[in-house]
Amino acid sequence: MKRSIQLGLAALAFAIVSSVALAQTPPASSAGTPSPARYHYWHEHPFMRVLHQLNLTDDQKKQIHSIYEGARPQMESLGKSTRSNMEQLMTTTPGDATYSALVESAKSNAVAHIKLITDTQAQIYAVLTPEQQAKIPAIIAAEKAKREAARQKWQAAHEQPAAK
Repeated sequence: MKRSIQLGLAALAFAIVSSVALAQTPPASSAGTPSPARYHYWHEHPFMRVLHQLNLTDDQKKQIHSIYEGARPQMESLGKSTRSNMEQLMTTTPGDATYSALVESAKSNAVAHIKLITDTQAQIYAVLTPEQQAKIPAIIAAEKAKREAARQKWQAAHEQPAAK
């Protein structure tokens, strides 16, 4: 039981972070193309950084933008529900009668969030060419290696000297 609560809370934390990333409403652009402010948003979302490296056509960019904008209301709603649920979980003791219902709600939110993300990703993959799709794993691996190198560099710079 304790393990399932931990997994549920971890999934909930993931959902919150993803919701915040997608739920940020960028300023509207004037001509339907990304403004400089929207350009920043476009690169904020982790998967968008991957897509940016695929040399998307203008049509692909518009289609993908439309997919994300279509998912935004659901993402915002899930984000609000998830945050509200998390606040309630943090102030409710495990012995409280409502605690198990709150945990189930958190699990349900996490599952709905994961489904929305995967459905959105499937729609985006449908817009990409097979060549672009094939490049994604290598881009993700390179970004992961870059993050790991930065983490190791940070750790090396912040290591405590051994006591002598």
